[in-house]
Amino acid sequence: KEKFQVFQDYPDILTPVQASKALRIGTKTFYSLIRERKLGHIRIGKKILVPKHCLVDFVKSEHNPLFVASGAASDCQRKEKEL
Repeated sequence: KEKFQVFQDYPDILTPVQASKALRIGTKTFYSLIRERKLGHIRIGKKILVPKHCLVDFVKSEHNPLFVASGAASDCQRKEKEL
């Protein structure tokens, strides 16, 4: 399986602050991505957690303005729709 080296120093499940730092975006932008369902995440009550593989999917997705992908739904987006 392909490894994404840029996130290797982060835990497998990230908090909003950690995910924002990993993506090098502000927390307002992070919460906008969550609200718009462009970044896969897990909600436990009011708490938001982001699996590392969802960060990788986002970076490689069409939602990331710096990367143009094939348009296929990411694993995180498919799993979120199944829930």
